[in-house]
Amino acid sequence: MRAMKAVEVTGVKKLGNGKVVLENVDMEVNEGEFVSIVGPQACGKSTLLRLIAGLDQPDAGKIKILEEEVSKPHPKVGMIFQETLLFPWLKIIDNVTFGPISRGVEKVEAEREATKWLESFGLAKFADKWPYELSGGMQRRATIAMMMVNQPKVLLCDELLGGLDLITRNAIADEFLKLWHEKKPTVLYVTHLLEEAVYLSQRVYVMSAKPSKIYETFEIDLPEKRWEVPNLRFSEKCADYVNKVREAFVEAMKVA
Repeated sequence: MRAMKAVEVTGVKKLGNGKVVLENVDMEVNEGEFVSIVGPQACGKSTLLRLIAGLDQPDAGKIKILEEEVSKPHPKVGMIFQETLLFPWLKIIDNVTFGPISRGVEKVEAEREATKWLESFGLAKFADKWPYELSGGMQRRATIAMMMVNQPKVLLCDELLGGLDLITRNAIADEFLKLWHEKKPTVLYVTHLLEEAVYLSQRVYVMSAKPSKIYETFEIDLPEKRWEVPNLRFSEKCADYVNKVREAFVEAMKVA
C-alpha cells in the first residue's frame, strides 16, 4: 500500500528583500514521520516552515499538504513558533481551549479535551494559572497541549525547545517523542542542535547557506521508543550520526 505523502515540496523558490532565500528546494515526508531540518543560521529554515504552513507563498515551485496544493493555511496543519503561543491575558485552560472553541466546539467538551492534554504534560493543577506564573518548561508544555488539542495531522515546530536548559529540554523532548509515538502526527522539526535533531528524528535534512537548498539527507536508524533506551543520547551509534550530520553541516555552510 502506497504511503500517503503528508508534505511534498517541489522546486520551491522564495525571494526576500530582493534576494533568493530558498532555491529549488525538494522534500518529501510521509504521513506519521518525524523529520528534522538543520542548517546555517538564517539560511531559511523558518521561511520554509512558513511556506509549508501556508502563511507565505513560494515565488516558484509547489507545496502539497496531504496531497492538496497549499494556497492558504491548511486546517490540518499546526505550527509552533519560536516564541510562545500562549495568550498572556488568558489562563492556561482558556489558552488550550481557545482553538477548539474558535472552531465551534462546545465549551464543556473543549475543556474536557484540554484537561486531558494538560494532564498528559503534568499541568492539570496549573489550569487556572496565568502564563507568567509558569516556568519556561511548563509554558512550552502548555504550548504543545494548546496545539495538539486541535489534532493536527502535520505539526511544524520552529525551535520548539529553544531557550530551555539542557535537562528540561531533554525531558520535554522525550515527552514529545512519546506523544508523537502515540498520536503519530507528521512532524517537521527545526532545531539548531544537531544532537537533538538526530535523537528525535527518523530523517534529518541539512540545508545549505543562502540561497538555500537541501544539501544532504540522513536516514536515522535508532529505536523508535528512544526514551526507553538508557543513555541512547550518549551511545556510539548516536554520536556517529551526529558526527556525519555535523560534517555535512560544515560543508553546507560553504555552499552558496
